[in-house]
Amino acid sequence: MKKIQIKNTAGMFDLLKGITMMVVVIEHTFQDVGASGYGRSLNLLGVFMAALFIISGYGFRKKPIKKVFAQQAKMILVPYAITAGFICVGHCLVRWIVFGSKRIAVIETLKVFAGLALGLADTLTIKGISLFSCGPMWYLLALFWGWIILTAIFTYIQEKMHIIAVLIVSIVGMIISYFTCSPFGISRGMFAVIFIYMGYYCKKHKLFTEEWSLKFKILFPLIIVAVIALGLMFPQLKVVLAIIAIPLSVIFPIVFLKLFLLLNIFFDGTISNKIRTIGRYSLYFLCLHTFEYIAIPWFLVAERVNSTAALIMVCAIRFFADVLLCTFVVTVMPTIKETISKRLVHKVK
Repeated sequence: MKKIQIKNTAGMFDLLKGITMMVVVIEHTFQDVGASGYGRSLNLLGVFMAALFIISGYGFRKKPIKKVFAQQAKMILVPYAITAGFICVGHCLVRWIVFGSKRIAVIETLKVFAGLALGLADTLTIKGISLFSCGPMWYLLALFWGWIILTAIFTYIQEKMHIIAVLIVSIVGMIISYFTCSPFGISRGMFAVIFIYMGYYCKKHKLFTEEWSLKFKILFPLIIVAVIALGLMFPQLKVVLAIIAIPLSVIFPIVFLKLFLLLNIFFDGTISNKIRTIGRYSLYFLCLHTFEYIAIPWFLVAERVNSTAALIMVCAIRFFADVLLCTFVVTVMPTIKETISKRLVHKVK
């Protein structure tokens, strides 16, 4: 049998990123229609989001921390801030139109604004007042802080201590995220450090482009099956198995990525290439999905979803709406920006 060779190319992860965006829309649609009693969580996002952090870490390079901060702020915080502004405007207008009250629209939008300004990953209630989460854009903030923290570790800590520092930071971040909701996505960024570091490690040791040992190929699936089987047969061992599963939860997304890269070679048709395009612009797609996720009152739509066909239709409409918005931003906005710049230059002259 001919050996499958994975090439280290710029777009090697685009198909997975595109599929992840589709899974994000589907998962959120299933959650949003919960008001009708027909919705449910598919619990698919965990491994996909961990894989995205690993993909990001695959491109990590040690640089001066000031340079990394400036680059990440431009690449992540600027789109976040722009999207947040449009979300607040859209949310206020939609609530005004739907509920017919400026007062309600403004009050509810202020709650959204507070959550976006604080970068809350989860909705937070303070003295009966709810500050809404920043939605799917929590990932952007976590990615920002993950890169900053990992750069700090690489800058100020000896190389042999990197993995220990990464583990400590990630465990502390996981504990903080479990017990409370930290502002600006810092705790989730701390937790993401382990996955970003693993992406860097995979690139450095060529884990995605070279074949793995036969021993690992046999042992890892057996360990996964054994942990699941023991959990089903002996529920009293749940705590012990959960501890064992922690390192496996870090390794599994890497295995998932490796398997996907092997399968990725066989998909080169029109549909798969369109999905790759979505993956290439996944940052914009995620921002625009967050816009409709927060601005549109999906709980009103949920009241009318009472069948599988209706659920599929909502997923399809939502996904294609996000694609259209993303297409508009990617193709039209640069032209508008260029036109404005030319007019400003002409006025200065």
